[in-house]
Amino acid sequence: MGHNKERSSLYYKNNKKKADAAAAKWRREHPEKYRQQYKKWNAANPEKRAAYIRKSRYGLTVEKYNDMLVEQNGNCAICQAHCKLVVDHDHVTKKVRGLLCNLCNRSLGSFKESQDILLRAIKYLRQYDAA
Repeated sequence: MGHNKERSSLYYKNNKKKADAAAAKWRREHPEKYRQQYKKWNAANPEKRAAYIRKSRYGLTVEKYNDMLVEQNGNCAICQAHCKLVVDHDHVTKKVRGLLCNLCNRSLGSFKESQDILLRAIKYLRQYDAA
């Protein structure tokens, strides 16, 4: 009898713990095959991979992410660049704040997500403003 996706899904739904344990055992026993399959799947499914990461790291559904994209017109919430956006979140509370370009997201991290440091940076820039 060949592979039947519907039957496999039903088995998994009814035997989740057993199936997860078997899969984990297979991954431990076949690490190289698992890595190859993982890389192949990631390359073939970039959108699914991104959605999975957003859901597992931030609890963000595809629908909520898409709502945020529309709300921000597809632009970075800080610099308004129209480019690939990443999920920004508070590292203490883990609460999602918005979608940022990579540069703005890294910049907040560089400023230790501190309003005081950011305000001092603004004051510094104004001090040397050419206007």
